Amino acid sequence: MLIVGDSLLQGIQANPATIVAKKGLTISKARQLFQRKTVQTQIFRTGVVILHVGTNDLCRFKPQLLARLLIQLRKDLMKTTGKLVYLSALLPRKDEWRSNARETNKILRRLGRDFFLLHRRLHKKGPESSDPKGGVLCPDGLHLTEYGREEFAASLKGHAGRLIGAF
Repeated sequence: MLIVGDSLLQGIQANPATIVAKKGLTISKARQLFQRKTVQTQIFRTGVVILHVGTNDLCRFKPQLLARLLIQLRKDLMKTTGKLVYLSALLPRKDEWRSNARETNKILRRLGRDFFLLHRRLHKKGPESSDPKGGVLCPDGLHLTEYGREEFAASLKGHAGRLIGAF
């Protein structure tokens, strides 16, 4: 399994998955990334790809368009690789793009029940968590705390196990 996404994936361990994390990854940069030979080789070796992209596009597109662009990226990648591709939910946040992330997730969930992966533990705890271990977000409201990374990794591992077990 290959998980490709933005800097929120940095430091995440989700064995047996291979993670490719690129700072500032947008939908258009993801398209370019998938053209690289090394990434194509990694995709070729896997049966499933999870995309965690869209966070860096929240300020560029309204939720409806962002959801459509993510779905199109998924379809295009499936067409060119022949692999199963899933979309990872945008993570909760505490900045001015919070409502756009939430709305984009709602649209994706409605349109893509069979390929949309929600990280329930992160979304349940939310950005204003009262969990004794601390919140899932750093004070910047965007990046994950160590505890947030642990929760995200656990969610990805759970999805990976379910998806791999489906074959």
